[in-house]
Amino acid sequence: MKNKPTYADLKESLQEAEEILDTLRSHKVDAVVGMDQVAMMRLKEVEDQLHEQIQISGNRLKEIEAIYQNVPVGLCILDRDLKFIRVNEHLVKIHGVSAEEHLGKTMSEVLPDLAKNIEADLRQVMDSGEAKFNVELCGETPDQPGVERCFLEHWLPLYNKQENLIGLNMVVEEITERKQFEEELQQLNATLEERVAERTKIAEERAEKLREMALQMSQVEEKERQRLARVLHDGLQQLLIGAKFNTKHIKNQLVDQDEITGQLKELDEILDQSIEASRSLSYELSPPILHDQGLLAALHWLTEIPHMKGLSIEIQADKKIPPLSQNLKVFLFQVVREFLINIIKHAKVDKAKVRVSSDKENICVEVIDKGAGFDVEKEKLSSSTSQGLRNIREKLDLMNGHLNIDSLPGEGSHFTMSIPLEKHTPSNPAQVSRKKKVQTQKITSSSSDSAGSSSNAIKLLVVDDHQLMRNGLVRLLASEPDFSIIGEAGNGVEAIDFVHKYQPDVIIMDITMPEMDGIEATRQIHQKFPDIQIVGLSMHEEGEYSTQIKKAGAKYLLNKGGPSEQLFAAIRS
Repeated sequence: MKNKPTYADLKESLQEAEEILDTLRSHKVDAVVGMDQVAMMRLKEVEDQLHEQIQISGNRLKEIEAIYQNVPVGLCILDRDLKFIRVNEHLVKIHGVSAEEHLGKTMSEVLPDLAKNIEADLRQVMDSGEAKFNVELCGETPDQPGVERCFLEHWLPLYNKQENLIGLNMVVEEITERKQFEEELQQLNATLEERVAERTKIAEERAEKLREMALQMSQVEEKERQRLARVLHDGLQQLLIGAKFNTKHIKNQLVDQDEITGQLKELDEILDQSIEASRSLSYELSPPILHDQGLLAALHWLTEIPHMKGLSIEIQADKKIPPLSQNLKVFLFQVVREFLINIIKHAKVDKAKVRVSSDKENICVEVIDKGAGFDVEKEKLSSSTSQGLRNIREKLDLMNGHLNIDSLPGEGSHFTMSIPLEKHTPSNPAQVSRKKKVQTQKITSSSSDSAGSSSNAIKLLVVDDHQLMRNGLVRLLASEPDFSIIGEAGNGVEAIDFVHKYQPDVIIMDITMPEMDGIEATRQIHQKFPDIQIVGLSMHEEGEYSTQIKKAGAKYLLNKGGPSEQLFAAIRS
């Protein structure tokens, strides 16, 4: 099969034909006679092939034109003066201006509202020869005045065969509806965000109210424990001790009646047991040392109480722990006590460590043992998880705190609590209530007793805020021939006033009192009157109380419920 001639072949044949024609024009007869018949035939063939190529090119041009006109985007060509020289049907529909009205006119003439925003940019593309894509254009068109429409355009430089820039190709797509959908979507998203924000705010407010209510409940529980402890300490214990002092006084008066003396001795033992039971219950409910001396003092006291015996507890703490709120202080103490009790029950170990540290924002308490340990993950999944541990986690959540448990079977346990410090630490409500308590007791000077006693008798001042307790103690001390009660006081302030007037030899000083406690009163009296001896007397014999009052200047700290002979010996010493 004969190969189809190429464009180069056709060009060469055309040149030959033109040469033949030139020959014919110049030498008509001679050229015709002298030319080869084959050359004439070849000329005809070249003409046919040229005609065929022209027809193919025309068909292809029609196809391209049809595509150009029917493509679903606007297309146009601008010359170097930014005048339209070609537009397609879709652009005519977009602009609402006929093709004839486009041709030969500038953008400003056809679309004055839109052109003012882009004419400078089109000039820049024409001058630089750099295409520009995704240009958003909004404005009015002649067919829809007053209606803002939006278009997305691409501007591409147009070059001829000699690589000279002769104009611009523009591709235009209307995006008015899309922009409207986007705006509606943005409004919808904004509305949803507002609603979500409102719901979130409501949820946060409710969560905060629940948190506050839970904390208030916790505070109410602690206040109730303190109230019961105060009832036991300020009421029942003082009554029992007062009864004990009276019993001792009666017993001293009935030296020769053995049977009654024996019964009084039994009664005295019963009162001792009642006092100790009441004291233990009071401490279990709310240890006074926690509220008076703080968390570290209470933790040290915890190492000495009977139900912790058998467990050696090491307390480590930073040199400076910031003041803690009443609620936080009580919570940490209770949690540490529960962890230590669990160590005694389950860890099978006789040593434990409690570490207290803090930074500017958090208080951290760790309880560590090297005992039996447990599988933390199994414990989380177990339905039998300790109710106490769940309660601890729940309260920590309310305080925005965190509990981390590091434990493995046979490798001990490490409990770490971290709780944010409160910016403003509220005062101890129990102390505030004591300070505000109105005192109805007056300073009593027993000058008659002093006058009738031996000049060698020891002059005593009894300081205690409980009238019944003080009365019983005064009776008991007055029964001793070498003691002379020269006065009574109901708080530290009254005691200082009395000392300035009468200067006793020995002061029997209670620790926990309103307005001014016994430790502060002891400090002030000892500074001004170092020769006056002070014996502390309290329901609390804890090491921290003993250290504090002795540091203030007292010689002893004795238990109110202890043997009276011990008190007599301390005074005489």
